[in-house]
Amino acid sequence: MPTAIRLIEAKPSDLPRVLEMARRAIDAIRPGAYTARELAIWRERPAGQLEELLASGRYHLAMAGPLLLGSAGWKPGKDVDGIVRAVFVAPEAQGRRVGARLIGAIEDEMREAGLPLSRIPAALCARRFYEKLGYACERVEYGELPGGKIPFVWMSCMLGAAQRRAA
Repeated sequence: MPTAIRLIEAKPSDLPRVLEMARRAIDAIRPGAYTARELAIWRERPAGQLEELLASGRYHLAMAGPLLLGSAGWKPGKDVDGIVRAVFVAPEAQGRRVGARLIGAIEDEMREAGLPLSRIPAALCARRFYEKLGYACERVEYGELPGGKIPFVWMSCMLGAAQRRAA
């Protein structure tokens, strides 16, 4: 019988295992959406943003027993939105609704905080996943990281009454 997946709040001490899992998730991205150089830049991005998210109390881990299957967090936006950040699912857990569960928990927190809009600077290869969750594409931008720029797509979703969309 498979181990149940549970979501827990991340702690700053979780940073090394989150970084390791995130790098494995980036390494598993199929060729096409990004060049090898862009993936290398993304893989080696600074850990500062993750440190901040882990310390905020708004970053979550998806666990199956002791195994880290995924992670995601959010931060308040400028006005009436919450920004979903650093969503990663371990390659061996993809297709098991881990990402959808993490996004659902984040959206619930945003609703509780009174935020009517969720926005995500999504990886190009994750666009279809977020569209299945009800997100719409706003625009493509390039994020500046040490070593160069990588493209991403801003996506958004109005947060109505608590409901889960299929993923």
